[in-house]
Amino acid sequence: MTLGCSAEKLPVLKAFDTGHNEYLLFQPRCKMWKCEYCANINRLLWQAKIGHGYEYYTQSGIDGWNMLTITAHPKCKTFEQCLFPWRNQWSKLGSRMRRKYPGFRYVILPECHLDGRVHWHLVASGHIANRWLKDNAASCGLGYMTTSEPVGKMEAAIGYVSKYISKSIYGNKWPKKLKRISTSQKWPELPPDENFVHLDVNWQYYLTYPQEGIGYLAHELERETGIITRVLNPS
Repeated sequence: MTLGCSAEKLPVLKAFDTGHNEYLLFQPRCKMWKCEYCANINRLLWQAKIGHGYEYYTQSGIDGWNMLTITAHPKCKTFEQCLFPWRNQWSKLGSRMRRKYPGFRYVILPECHLDGRVHWHLVASGHIANRWLKDNAASCGLGYMTTSEPVGKMEAAIGYVSKYISKSIYGNKWPKKLKRISTSQKWPELPPDENFVHLDVNWQYYLTYPQEGIGYLAHELERETGIITRVLNPS
């Protein structure tokens, strides 16, 4: 993994801290999945978010979490053939799941195979039986090859999510039209980091600048204004 964000240039945010009478400069990471550094941070954040949501829902009485695999129709041999009907297929299957399993919640993780086909892996609530999944997936236009296995503990759900996100990062080139991960609506957000220190400043866009030059930029701003300028570390 690279030591930092691989973007050549990043936006620089500037703020004035009246409490300390100094300028602050900050360059946020690009957050793109094509950047290995940012992709790994994205993966860790998603693992934490899924683990938090799993625990929240379980404590709220939404249980029966299973790891599901859904395949594309056997006639779909390429990525485009698998993806084109997916939205309509999932709309039908998801509607059936919500009717059959009240309180249905899910995480979807696509997997692109070397032969061009796509499988969809899910962490889903509701005690979804494999026989029911097999019959209903096929009748909605998907493949008849499915699996449904109990998750067990939260760590298993996080590991399952990590496995397929990692495959999407380090595997084949990821198709632009395919989301790497998606969840049911209103999936719980992560709570604020207890170590987070809030700065009561007004951040504004300053300019776009190469990462390796941020120190020079701070020096020049300090020279021009005569005000101490500090660069905040994005990590």
